[in-house]
Amino acid sequence: MSSPEYDPDVRCESDDHPQPCPDCDPRLFDDLRCRAMGVQAQAAYQEQVRPELEHARERFDAARAAYSLARDAAVPIVGEVREGLDHAIEALKCHIDDEHEIKLLKRAFRHVAHKLDRCGDLTGCYFTDDCDFEADVRGCHPDDIESKIVAVEKHVQAATTAFEDLITEPADLALRVAAVQAEVDAIVAAIGGDFRTTDFKRLYAAALVARRHLKAVWRGFANTNDYVDCLCRILTCMFRGHAAIGQLKGRAAVKNCHRAAAQARCDKLRQHTVDEVMAEYLRLRADPQRHPDPDEDPDDGGQAPRDPQTRQRDRQRERDRDRYGPSAYEPNQ
Repeated sequence: MSSPEYDPDVRCESDDHPQPCPDCDPRLFDDLRCRAMGVQAQAAYQEQVRPELEHARERFDAARAAYSLARDAAVPIVGEVREGLDHAIEALKCHIDDEHEIKLLKRAFRHVAHKLDRCGDLTGCYFTDDCDFEADVRGCHPDDIESKIVAVEKHVQAATTAFEDLITEPADLALRVAAVQAEVDAIVAAIGGDFRTTDFKRLYAAALVARRHLKAVWRGFANTNDYVDCLCRILTCMFRGHAAIGQLKGRAAVKNCHRAAAQARCDKLRQHTVDEVMAEYLRLRADPQRHPDPDEDPDDGGQAPRDPQTRQRDRQRERDRDRYGPSAYEPNQ
C-alpha cells in the first residue's frame, strides 16, 4: 500500500474554511486497521493449535526411536517364526499326501486372498496427500475463503487420522509379531496331535493364512526409514494445513473488517447525506480536476460520460475495494 507524500507547503485550507485534503482517503485507515485484525486472527489461530502440534512433534520423536527398537527386536523372532512355519507346511503336505488336494487348497487360498486384497487395507504409507496449499491460499477469492478453510480442514483431519493410526506402530508391531508367533505355534502343536482326529487339510489352510499374516507383519514398511519418512510426511502435512488455515482465517478477518467498515460508511452516508454532500463540495472546490465526475453531463460543460460498460466496471471495482479493501488479495493476510 502506497501513501501520498507529505508536503509541508501544501495546505488543505482556503478562504478560511477547512478543506478536505485531495489525497485523503479514510479507507486507507480502515485498511491499516483491518490488516492488523488479520494478523491478530492468524496469530490467534496459530496459538490455538500450537500445543496440539508441539505434542504431535514430541510423539513423532518418541515413535521414531521406539520403532527402531521394536523392529530390531522383531527381526530375529520373525525369522524363527518363518522357519518354523516353512517346516510345518512341508509336514502338512506329507500328512495330506495328495498333490491334487494340495493344489485345490492353494487355489482356494488364492481366491480368498484376492478377495481380501480387493477389500483393501492400510498398509505402507497409504497417506499420499502432498498438502501443498500455497497456490490455493494465494489465489483464493475473498468470497471463497470460508469454503477453502473447510476444504483445507478436511486435508488436515485426514492427516491427523493417519498420524493417530501410525503413531502407535511401534507397539502394534510387537503385538502383530506375538500374534503370528502364537498362530504358528498353535499349528505346530496341532500337527503333533492325534493324527486320527486331526484335520490336516484345515491345518494346511491355516498355515497358508499364517504365512500371509507373517508377510504383513511389517505393515508394508520395508525398513525403519520407510516408516519414519511416512510419519514425518504426515506430520508435515498437519503443520502445512494449519499454517494455511491460519493465513485464510487472517484474510477472512481482513475481509469481514472491510465489509463492516464499508457498511459503516454507507450507514453514515444515509444518515448524514447533506453533510457528506457539503464535504464532497469542499473537496471538489479545493481541486476539481483530481475528482472527475464519471456521470458528468456534457451539456453542463463537463466531459463526455464514459460508455456504460466502462462505468459499470469502474463501479464494480470501487464496490470490491470497499468490501474487501486494497489488501484483500494479498497472501498472508
